[in-house]
Amino acid sequence: MGLPITSPKGALKIENILRPYKRGEKEITLDVGTEVLLSTNYARSIRDLLMCIEKLPLDKQREFETVVLLTFVDRLQPFDIHNIAKNLAKKGGYEKKLAKYIAQTARKRGDVLMSSPAPTYCLQTFDTDFVQFDADKYDGLKVLRDKCFIKAIPNLPSFIDLTECATVEIYRQDLQNVKTLKLAPKCNIEMSHCLNLPNNIDFSQVQNICLNGCDLRNFDKLILGKGHEAQLIGVKNLPSFLDLSGYDKVWLVGADLSHLRYLKLKKALPEYLKKLIPDTCQVEIISLNDTVNLSLLQKIKQRFK
Repeated sequence: MGLPITSPKGALKIENILRPYKRGEKEITLDVGTEVLLSTNYARSIRDLLMCIEKLPLDKQREFETVVLLTFVDRLQPFDIHNIAKNLAKKGGYEKKLAKYIAQTARKRGDVLMSSPAPTYCLQTFDTDFVQFDADKYDGLKVLRDKCFIKAIPNLPSFIDLTECATVEIYRQDLQNVKTLKLAPKCNIEMSHCLNLPNNIDFSQVQNICLNGCDLRNFDKLILGKGHEAQLIGVKNLPSFLDLSGYDKVWLVGADLSHLRYLKLKKALPEYLKKLIPDTCQVEIISLNDTVNLSLLQKIKQRFK
């Protein structure tokens, strides 16, 4: 079990503690390192702590092995902190231990500390169906199974990690509070009648996707992944830039296409789309093996000369 936060301190207080060590006026001690871990899991503070350890001579760096390892026991850290810790572990000869603790935390069932200024927790669970969630207790959710079903939860947490899920279904959900939604590469996702999708959702690796009645008002552009089928049905506020070129089969129906200015497809325009796409839209077809309606494309591209 890792070190719990027993004496929470804000970022400014931690900065005051670490300042002389950051400036090189003093050499950081084990007691100071432990105090920081007992006070916070904020990324900036943890990063500063590890960088202070990096300034020490190699023989003294090795003395901080336990502090470095505890930074990843039941605690989530961003990648830049992973990189600093891996460098320390490599020089100290405990790379395998560090990798073990990182892997154990990633798969732990239960509460893990998130990287944030105040002590907040992510629930890591093997549950697959979510119709309610204790938003007062958790600011994060990670599903450790290959599928996930979320429906109409009143207050979703700000951080959702579904990178273990091959299949994701989200129905009638307002994602207004969600700042980060992480998906697995090559997952299959269906989102139906969802609002306020955060614009940092990375759909570019999704294998098959269905967005039904979703509101994309936060997206300037939408770039989807590679797979068999992409369905955008009744989508509201479709962005002006749309890249569906990774899919063999595309359904784009029931949506307002009047603001569409760029459309990229793998194959020739389906017949039903030829009547719906405005003349002001630039269409790009990436496949050279399909018959393209050249007269239509020439007409469209003339608008951009």
